[in-house]
Amino acid sequence: MTNRERAIWALERRGEPSDGLVPTFELEFQLTQELLGRSYHTWEEWQTASAQDRDRYAADNAELFVEVARTLDYAIIMDVKSPSTEALKATVRRIREFSGEEYLIIIHGDGTYAIPSGEDMVEFSCWLFEHPDEAHAKAAKMVDDAIEHTKRAMDAGVGGFALCADYCLNTGPFLSPKMFAEFEIPFI
Repeated sequence: MTNRERAIWALERRGEPSDGLVPTFELEFQLTQELLGRSYHTWEEWQTASAQDRDRYAADNAELFVEVARTLDYAIIMDVKSPSTEALKATVRRIREFSGEEYLIIIHGDGTYAIPSGEDMVEFSCWLFEHPDEAHAKAAKMVDDAIEHTKRAMDAGVGGFALCADYCLNTGPFLSPKMFAEFEIPFI
């Protein structure tokens, strides 16, 4: 059973994989420099890069994704570094060149409101309360945009999506249950 097959087996809730290994991954492993002595290319680098450099960045990032997955025995690779569909497509292609179908490749796929930054919390909370119709319309557009993004990602070779919006703080939910039911549940 490949790591990819093991991950799909678990996600489809078929029970324990026949080899007994539990598939693992990390939403974003941030210690590549400490573990392997190198880091991913940043979104900022991609923005000003030539086409040749972008192709090299995709290859470098893909190679590092695979090396991290092999080193940490991951079943899933989550690409959080590709800044565009074009970059994602190139990175996925390179991951497949380096590892075949060994890993399930996923990306973020959320289309819902997450906890805003500390600088925006009060403004966001007031906006939800004072402009609920506008908030609903924006939430619906966010979902539509996320669906279009996931279609393009699937065409690029992505096999799944992680919904990673934070809805709670360490001390409890950000929104009241009533507000969560109004502004999140219909759009999840």
